[in-house]
Amino acid sequence: ARYLSLPPDLTPVVRQQAEQITAGLDTRFDKMRALQDHFRGYEYSVQLGARQGDPVEQFLEERRGFCQQFAGTFALMARALGVPARVATGFTWGDPIGTDPGSGRTIYQVTGRHTHAWPEVYFDDLGWVAFEPTPGRGLPGAVNYTGVAARQNSEVQPDNPGAPTTTTTIDPSAAPSPSVD
Repeated sequence: ARYLSLPPDLTPVVRQQAEQITAGLDTRFDKMRALQDHFRGYEYSVQLGARQGDPVEQFLEERRGFCQQFAGTFALMARALGVPARVATGFTWGDPIGTDPGSGRTIYQVTGRHTHAWPEVYFDDLGWVAFEPTPGRGLPGAVNYTGVAARQNSEVQPDNPGAPTTTTTIDPSAAPSPSVD
């Protein structure tokens, strides 16, 4: 019930658009892919105008926002369709910056801009499955079910000796990816 609850003042536009986007689709997966693909046609921007009225309705009308808006609105739409959904936050893999000479593995630079929010949908036989509605982003290891290649819409940060940098030597292509039938 927790992952199906909706705010009592939720704009009816959320349910209307969710039903319109997923009309004629039968499976939970097909509906969630349709929502994901719909949002990927929006514009990614952290530079937004003044917020007026209902923020979700404004996002849907302007078709522009950043990851929190994409993930949150996707989750609201999924819930409006009766599908358990939540928003996860974390870091994307970062930018490849070289190869570890000892192991040959790719080294990734992870900085503050790699913070991200994405929606997850519950499937009885799989558990929580991540989707990626945010344009310019792609989940590493998820292309087989999201249809979106892993990517980060940004350039590698210049070296800054005074700033802490976290790196990993794990290649995201080696990460396991769920299969969805």
